Amino acid sequence: MPPSISHGGRRVAFIGVLIVTMIAGAIRFVRLDSESLWIDELAQVATYKLPLSYIVGEAATTTQPPLDYWIGAGLDRLGLANSDWWVRVPAVLFGTLGVALLGWWGWRVHSAVAGITAAMLLAVCPLHVAMSQEARPYTIFVFLAMFSVALFDAAWRRNRPGWWALFGITFLGLLLSRWVEPHFITLGLLIYCGIGWLRGRRTPADGNEGQRTGARISWAATIMLLAYAIYNPIFGIILDHNRRAIDPQVGAWWERFLQNIAEASVAIVRGYSASTLRAVEASEWPVFLAVIFTTAGLAGFCVRTWRRRDSTGGAFLATIAAFPLLFGLTYARMTGTPAKPQYLLLLSIPMLLGIGVCAESIRRIVVPAGRRSAWATFAAVVLIPLAPMAWGSYRSITEIEKCDWRGVMHYLRDHSEPGDAFASAGSDTVPPTYRAYVPRIGRYFEPDSHFFATDADASLAAIDKAPWTRTDNRVWIVCYNDRMYLGYDLLPAPTEIVPDIQIHPFHGLFIVEIRGNKPAVERLMHGLAFVSQNLPSNSSFASANILRGRYLLEHGQLGEAGASFEEARRQCAGPQELLALEQTYLPNQARSVRATKESENLPQPIPQPTP
Repeated sequence: MPPSISHGGRRVAFIGVLIVTMIAGAIRFVRLDSESLWIDELAQVATYKLPLSYIVGEAATTTQPPLDYWIGAGLDRLGLANSDWWVRVPAVLFGTLGVALLGWWGWRVHSAVAGITAAMLLAVCPLHVAMSQEARPYTIFVFLAMFSVALFDAAWRRNRPGWWALFGITFLGLLLSRWVEPHFITLGLLIYCGIGWLRGRRTPADGNEGQRTGARISWAATIMLLAYAIYNPIFGIILDHNRRAIDPQVGAWWERFLQNIAEASVAIVRGYSASTLRAVEASEWPVFLAVIFTTAGLAGFCVRTWRRRDSTGGAFLATIAAFPLLFGLTYARMTGTPAKPQYLLLLSIPMLLGIGVCAESIRRIVVPAGRRSAWATFAAVVLIPLAPMAWGSYRSITEIEKCDWRGVMHYLRDHSEPGDAFASAGSDTVPPTYRAYVPRIGRYFEPDSHFFATDADASLAAIDKAPWTRTDNRVWIVCYNDRMYLGYDLLPAPTEIVPDIQIHPFHGLFIVEIRGNKPAVERLMHGLAFVSQNLPSNSSFASANILRGRYLLEHGQLGEAGASFEEARRQCAGPQELLALEQTYLPNQARSVRATKESENLPQPIPQPTP
């Protein structure tokens, strides 16, 4: 503990952090299972019944290491994974422990007041609260990142095998929590080792101290290399499944980097939802002031750490504080799309600690004016970010914007009839409705509900072969309603729907009901065309464009069909996929009109496959 803190002060600080932690846990348990699991959670929970070795590959398909999946598998072995409440409990527990750990960090690197303040802000941080209520690995990663750095600092100072072993175990868990972000923590730790080595070179000490520094660096390098050796096979599987995600960008990366940081800051202070991911409708002044307080607090913290040569503060700055900026920059260079705010959740740690340090520094400056004035000023500074954050968390808990899969499936069960056709549109509706093992988990889905996922290439051929011959049945399309993926919120209101098509909105989802006296396949195409024509041109997917193009082609709308095929071609990853798409899905009619298209100088459909 900092030597300036008395025994009574340590007790008060401990009690303060404990109370804030208990409040944080209570907030995260409120209405934990009030909404059904959403897409990513469903895809993850569906793997819990698989053997542990199989889970590695399934987690890799969603760009994830298996740690969170293994924890869920443990819940399944205990008979708890059928409960939505229980599968979210690990995220709650790690989120709550993260609040306690941040309070300890602030206490350790600055002061008890700064630590308690940072923990209090994280307890009501809306982005952290939202991620603590999802069966996903984000809060696990944030906790392990802080805990790994804390153990690294302890091992560096004590330089004992037991502490280095504890660091190694936690560091391996960190690698297994996320596939990209932990490597930036590794980079920070290596930088810290390098600084220690340079400091020893520039300021010669006695021989024993030099030997201790060399031993520390050897221990750190050995432990991290061993952890990476164990993790490397799993990382290879993840990388093999996600090579397309790595697409270095040349232009506009600086703008994407700024957008990444800005959106994450907004989500931390104002709240996380589909509406705040791309646009912020509420006032941004709390975010602006929070960033100013963060900058001032971290600047003062850097100066204080440098003057005191504080190894703990240095470890914090080299890893936790530097990570979000480096990751945001790398993500902007690696892909053309901005990072989702939860990818930058760790930004909340230096941000909130910076606010705590800034508020405490201002309080100390005002102390000569009187104790009451100092604490009143401190409270005013803290309330500026605390009030919007608490409000954002309240809305996150009471107005959760997850997908209401329970409502959708119950509605279909109550209103559909034998012979009805079901499909799903949008990549994020595919996992729960298409993957064969998902209905067997007994969560939301009826055993006899057969969905054809229109965005899954392997299922497109099945639509043509489906034995739907009745003309009096209905066709149902389940669509994911989130502008961050497809822009389905741009669809017209239900009162404006064309005849024979009705929209039933749900929380984060909607159902398109298509009636009429045409064959089911034709009505499915009609409904899909209706959905697709209301999407932004850059938000639809290749398979949906192919189906829409087929529908338009069969109705003689050659120009629009050609444009739809051209869009599908633009969105495909390579010629092999284009070849497979045409061989499997385009009807002979599409090839028979190719000459007509060329004569009319219309956009070309997918190329003719080579025999």
